[in-house]
Amino acid sequence: MSSIVEPVLIFQMINNMFTYFDRLTEEFNTEKITTIGDAYVACSSLEADADPSLGAVSVCLVALQMQSFVMETFNESPFMKAKVNQKCRMRIGVHSGPCHGSIVGGSTNFRYDLIGATVDIAEKIQEQCEPGEVFISAATKRLVEIYKGFEMTEKGLCTSGQELFLLRMIRRKELPEVPPETNVNI
Repeated sequence: MSSIVEPVLIFQMINNMFTYFDRLTEEFNTEKITTIGDAYVACSSLEADADPSLGAVSVCLVALQMQSFVMETFNESPFMKAKVNQKCRMRIGVHSGPCHGSIVGGSTNFRYDLIGATVDIAEKIQEQCEPGEVFISAATKRLVEIYKGFEMTEKGLCTSGQELFLLRMIRRKELPEVPPETNVNI
């Protein structure tokens, strides 16, 4: 896309997207860690006493909401239709496990960053992901199984170092429609 769109428009696109993503992370109690070019790195459950299942569900919901926003709102915006005339499609990889965080850099140019195998594996999963989808690892699958709002489909294997990971594509389940004649008081 950068070969056909002016750099200033690319920055406007990314800013619009990331501003929405920032609101999402706040809403779902997840944390944006950093952005690297067009990559958005977020996590959940960094506190020692955090519930890892709740954190994994939150990250998956944020990821699916991000995909929905890009496909249904962002790509259909007048800005995208008039200025870019091409659809954006993201790949999102989610893995769950331990990591280490620290402030990196000097006193005037610093940032918080995460490192560790969990971060590396999430990146590998993202690389294997199909555009427009969210892929999760088996570790994340085990944590989100308690939430019955996801459909998961096996999508293949991913390697990171010596480890082999089974990947799954995740989607939100369609809720059954309530028949029109049913009276429901909410």
